[in-house]
This record gives sequence, structure tokens and C-alpha cells, in this order.
Amino acid sequence: MRIKVVYATETGNAEDLARDTARRLREKGFDPGQAINLGDARLDLFEDSDLLLAIVSTWGDGEPPSEAENFHRHLSASAPLGLGHLHFAVLALGDTGYDQFCQYGKELDAELERHGAKRLHERIDCDIDYDDYFEAWAASILRRISALWESPLAI
Repeated sequence: MRIKVVYATETGNAEDLARDTARRLREKGFDPGQAINLGDARLDLFEDSDLLLAIVSTWGDGEPPSEAENFHRHLSASAPLGLGHLHFAVLALGDTGYDQFCQYGKELDAELERHGAKRLHERIDCDIDYDDYFEAWAASILRRISALWESPLAI
């Protein structure tokens, strides 16, 4: 199975969680490679992936983190990419003190679905105290991956 763990962050929290997710996957025998900053990604990252785990924060008034703006703009403007081969899950970080709580995570989740990807796990929207939400999400993701792909060589 070809797994990509991606993140979009301003403060580093999403990056830390993405790296932790990649580590947990390696401990279970999967090879996600290094967590990828969406600021460094292009849309072709979907081509060689079976599973995309995205941990993203929202910045300002509902925008993606500054480094992820180009990726978001290209994904949103693109005609459907035909991602029927791709499963995905989004963990969105935000702050309920803002009107556009977790907006970028909501938009990324919707865009992946619009492009044909299949949701592995419902999106989880986390407030600033996100540790328990992350732990539950990560545990659930690992269970679902194991159930769908009984071994790392299943796909």
C-alpha cells in the first residue's frame, strides 16, 4: 500500500502530528515515507498513492496556512482528477474562537471527495486542545487500515 501523510501548518502543530502519524504507521509495518508539507506538494502526489492522511490547520479567517495556499488554489481550480483509487482521511486543527473553525480542513475534505477519492474516515475537527481527538483519530485510522489492508503488501 502506498501511503502519504501530508500536513499544512503555520505554527508547527499539524507537522508534529503528521510526523507522529507516519511514525505510528512505520511501527505497524507500513511505509509512509516522510510527512509531506502541502507547501512542497504538487497535485501529482495523488498519482502514486492509495491512501492520503491529511493533518491541516486553518489560519486567519478560514484560509489554509500560507505555505499551502498554492496547493489549495490548484486543487480547487482543477477539473475532477479521477481519484477513485485513493482513500483519504482529514484531521483538521482550528480554534472555535474563530467563525471559520477548521475551514481549510473542511475545504480539503470536500475537494478530495469532489475529485473522486473515497473517505476512509470522517473528518475530525479539533479545537486548540486537540490531543485526545488526535489519539482517537490515529487509533481509528490504524484499525481501519489494518481491516482494509491486512498486511502492508495487500495492495
